[in-house]
Amino acid sequence: GNPITTGNVDMAIENDPSGTATLSGQVSQPVSGSGVATFDDLSIDFDGNGYTLRASIGSASAVSAPFDIVLGDANRLAFTVQPGDTIIAGEVIGPIEVTAIDNLGNPVTDFTGDITITIADTPSGGTLSGTVTVTAVAGVATFSDLAIDLVGTGYTLQATSGPLDGDPSDSFVIDAADAVRSRGSRCARAGA
Repeated sequence: GNPITTGNVDMAIENDPSGTATLSGQVSQPVSGSGVATFDDLSIDFDGNGYTLRASIGSASAVSAPFDIVLGDANRLAFTVQPGDTIIAGEVIGPIEVTAIDNLGNPVTDFTGDITITIADTPSGGTLSGTVTVTAVAGVATFSDLAIDLVGTGYTLQATSGPLDGDPSDSFVIDAADAVRSRGSRCARAGA
């Protein structure tokens, strides 16, 4: 029962209900003269019920009481299904999925806000048509009928929901329908 007054206490996850969680922060702290080690910056990156921590110093260790990690609030949006590389002018881009995520990149499954898609970069002044605002279900909004009418290279899309935004989508090309059909026709004749 006497305090240990020298050495470092090491902290680690003992029970991990997520199976993939990481303990971040200063996981090793020196003990004070009264035998106390203070950990003030530890965090766990996945939600789950029943986490425990193990504190060890030398051959001595102890396990914490169980605790839960809950998701943080949504603080940004991410394109989790990107537009294709090349899309025909006027044809459907997608489906595209946008997910609300917390500051660690975890999906926020209780987010049910409206998410709106706009063109971020438009090399030729194209117009986005289709259902541009979708209500998220379990944190995810799926856009299944978006289209852009003018050809161009380097289009990107932006997602917003109130104050939330995020990085724009990957860039993509809007190509002319006739040019694509001509290439297909030439290939067919060459193979005949």
